Amino acid sequence: MIEIARAMLKIAEELVESGRIEKSELKYRAAVNRAYYCVFLFARAKTGLENEIHDVHGSVLSRLYPRFARVRKTETFNSISKLRKYREQADYAFPTSEPECQDWEKCATNAVIQAGFALNHLERL
Repeated sequence: MIEIARAMLKIAEELVESGRIEKSELKYRAAVNRAYYCVFLFARAKTGLENEIHDVHGSVLSRLYPRFARVRKTETFNSISKLRKYREQADYAFPTSEPECQDWEKCATNAVIQAGFALNHLERL
């Protein structure tokens, strides 16, 4: 599963670059989406919820927090929570109400960085 997550992260990075070239808010929004889902899908597998389809985002987060708290990695949990917030803005808010996503290039770049950070820590759980 980590190989799929890393491939999705690579797509998010490519979308950011393409967004810079084309000055495309939609590419940045797509990058945020891919960055979130690469982490979410890997986290869902790590928590044993890969077959769940209803209300699974919150369930994954609630299962992850105790694991991260035990190893003093709550900043990773916070990164995943932030990615979720960014993804919701990218997918549903036209225009965005999130101050951190007013600049979509910055938001997408940050999402890719946060996703890489979270994947590295999730892989070690």
